[in-house]
Amino acid sequence: MLVLLTLLLALPTAPAQVDASERQRLEAEIAAGDRLLEARRAEIEAITRSLGATDASLRARIGERDRAAADLAELARQRLDLQEGLATLTAEV
Repeated sequence: MLVLLTLLLALPTAPAQVDASERQRLEAEIAAGDRLLEARRAEIEAITRSLGATDASLRARIGERDRAAADLAELARQRLDLQEGLATLTAEV
């Protein structure tokens, strides 16, 4: 909106002055646009913070999952070792 106002004022065919009521209306529109812009920035900031918290939570859960997967892989390896040891003992008896 501010860009449009700037362009309108910069045009060579635009009148040199704007009457007071038109000026007040334009200033009110600019102020309303600024308030909306600030509200949108606040919303974006809140969403960004929320996404950051979600990201941290997901990374923690992925870390837990990876540790559990590593533990399971180690237990599977130990089980295989025990089965091989049992097969060796059984064959010797």
